[in-house]
Amino acid sequence: MDHSKSDFTQGSILKKLSLFMIPVLGALILQAAYGAVDLLVVGRFGTTAGLSAVSTGSQVLNLITFVVTQFAMGITVLIARYIGEKKMNSIGALIGGATVVFAIISAIIFVVMITLASPISTLMQAPKEALGLTATYVRICGAGIFFIVAYNLLSAIFRGLGD
Repeated sequence: MDHSKSDFTQGSILKKLSLFMIPVLGALILQAAYGAVDLLVVGRFGTTAGLSAVSTGSQVLNLITFVVTQFAMGITVLIARYIGEKKMNSIGALIGGATVVFAIISAIIFVVMITLASPISTLMQAPKEALGLTATYVRICGAGIFFIVAYNLLSAIFRGLGD
């Protein structure tokens, strides 16, 4: 098996780092597009208040998604480190521990986004006429947080394992 593609210790680091960065950047762009697609649909078929609600609410989801993505990047680094150190036995424990931690994090985010949607919307300074719709949008996004966290964790694991 040829590991030269994923070996960052030999050859051009810029080329290998660029190849590593492309899927990460692509995933972040797709996750940001989530809110953009909602804006397009609501802008076409909804009201001004709905457009404001999606615009404000998607910023909350983007913030949470980017924070989760960065925490997951730590898993990528640790897996790659263990592979480099030839400590394959540690990878299973790391993945198991990360799964538990990220499940707890997603449960906490779920509860916060569902129960505190109105205060979050107020904190984000949503206009009064869009406050109820913003809270609804935040709740809908909060209901899907388990999938967002799971996707980011799985992506981080696969990136850490390489190729």
